Amino acid sequence: MRIFLTGATGYFGSAIADRLLAAGHAVHGLARSDRAERALAARGVVPVRGDLRDVRVLGAAARAADGVIHAATTNGPDNPEADAAARRAILDALAGTDRPFVYTSSVWILGPSHGRVLDDDTSPDAHGHGAWRIPGEREVTEAAGVRGVVLRPAMGYGRGGCELVSWRVQEARELGVARTVGDGDNRWPLVHVDDVAAAYVAALERAPGGARLTLAASAPTQREIMALAARAAGVARVEAWPLADARAELGTLADALAMDQQVDVTRTRVLLGWEPRGADLATELASGDYG
Repeated sequence: MRIFLTGATGYFGSAIADRLLAAGHAVHGLARSDRAERALAARGVVPVRGDLRDVRVLGAAARAADGVIHAATTNGPDNPEADAAARRAILDALAGTDRPFVYTSSVWILGPSHGRVLDDDTSPDAHGHGAWRIPGEREVTEAAGVRGVVLRPAMGYGRGGCELVSWRVQEARELGVARTVGDGDNRWPLVHVDDVAAAYVAALERAPGGARLTLAASAPTQREIMALAARAAGVARVEAWPLADARAELGTLADALAMDQQVDVTRTRVLLGWEPRGADLATELASGDYG
């Protein structure tokens, strides 16, 4: 199939592109710079010049594709608005075609466990970090004539990078101490980036429309993770960062990092035949170049 992929040069998107190509799909990837175009072309991805704000480019690329995966972010405060415009342009282009559209959400949308095990039927927490994704999930899964699928990845790691842990390793090097946000007893769902990519390709190929699926493989405590980060950074101490102080610096991200989550991914395993196989975080931090 010809697949249009946003975020093709990003952390998850790069791994997804590789997996799509390995599965025999033709991949067309959004590229917002000359450098991105060159990087995509070198990997066998056909560049589509534009960004999330270029709704005409997005619509045209989606109409020409057999399926779309949306894995891009602006990494800025405008992300909710940019994502909404991009999402609607893609949905309008795919309307009535019954083609697949795999949309990226986040496990954080489910909010804290509060002693429960969260699953794909858990109502999203409208007050949590990333709550702006809630209407996006609804639009995608309820779109007429589109096989809309929502994936909710946990915190990704692997390939020498890790979305948030790399930053925490670097911070530990700079401060001489690794810090937990809050007391560190909360659990962080984790998933290897290669397992994320496998799930995206499986969802594109066979997930039923309307599915909302969580991607997670383990859930160590934040303190355990930061102990590994401290070791990778070459520092000896892990200490608590009071949540109020962390909020002053990080905003709502602090509450997400202090949130306790335990999730059930049974439905993902059953519907996609998904079995996480990536190395655990301890192995990755010991062998990869983090921070």
